[in-house]
Amino acid sequence: MKKAFVSCDAARILENHCSVQPLSLMPYSSLDTPVQSHADMLVFIMEGKIFTYKEYYEQNKKVFDEAKKEGYELVFVSKICGREYPNDIALNVLRVGKLLFSNLKHTAVEILEYAGECDYRLVNVKQGYSDCSTLVLNESTIITADKSIYDASLRNGIDALLVESGGITLEGYDYGFIGGASFVIDKNVYFLGEIKNHPSYEKIKDKIKSVGMEIFEIMSGNVCDFGGIRQI
Repeated sequence: MKKAFVSCDAARILENHCSVQPLSLMPYSSLDTPVQSHADMLVFIMEGKIFTYKEYYEQNKKVFDEAKKEGYELVFVSKICGREYPNDIALNVLRVGKLLFSNLKHTAVEILEYAGECDYRLVNVKQGYSDCSTLVLNESTIITADKSIYDASLRNGIDALLVESGGITLEGYDYGFIGGASFVIDKNVYFLGEIKNHPSYEKIKDKIKSVGMEIFEIMSGNVCDFGGIRQI
């Protein structure tokens, strides 16, 4: 069974609904309250390394040690995490194949340097929450509501679907993001809530089916942004 970092709230839901073993992330007070345990704000994983904040690791050694058992190396980033944008986006990096999309100015330098070592291409976008904003179906197909990510994807040979903003709940904010409200395991796309309520549902459904994948709704009600997952 695959293991994945997930928010503590989502961990309880995911335990009984899909083939993933949740590694529950506890809240980090340096982040804004609604996103304090969101995986896409606390962890970035690439080529055998897990990037996170040292202070957060010290508070959550047990869950990170579970990942280390799988052979991953921990890397502590030098940026200081803060509640206000852009001090909260150092780890919010979108990975699509060998491309990394982020607001490069505010991305952890340790990620950027390692990306260069591993021959990843860096793509600068205005959207600081690039990973939150995007559902990655495979190494060449994404769904996003962010125009800067959409345009940059097309320029770099990625098949991108641009959908309407909204239709996703994130407590404390006007709306959440599709990447934070979904994840992919094998050929299945899971949504935390009923994606059929999304204003761009038909387009989303058609795109997912076009790449041979199936939709699963884990719970009833509006789709909720819970910070996605970080698979190990």
